[in-house]
Amino acid sequence: MNILVADVMHESLYPMLEEAGFQASERPSITREELKQELYAFDGLIMRSKTRVDADLLKNAPRLKIVARAGAGIDNLDGSAFLEVRIRFFLPETLGATDPGPWMDQMNLRFTYDQ
Repeated sequence: MNILVADVMHESLYPMLEEAGFQASERPSITREELKQELYAFDGLIMRSKTRVDADLLKNAPRLKIVARAGAGIDNLDGSAFLEVRIRFFLPETLGATDPGPWMDQMNLRFTYDQ
């Protein structure tokens, strides 16, 4: 699974992604326009608050299965757009925000379930 990491994340994320069998592309300086052009090649997106994930962005991502939002809140996630294209999203506060282990476990389970 190819994961686009579109914001600055703690360095501990990358070994966890690799251990779970994911290939991460770290692009913390990616612009929204670049994201729209490149998201088609990814199965997952990990982001914070750089850009709004909405229908306009998701329409360019036919392979995308999951979006993980690192941080609090969903103000930059368009829930109705996710429902339309059947992409799952989840937030770390629902999994124990202080420990990334359960977050990674859930991400791995979601990808495995959806294949």
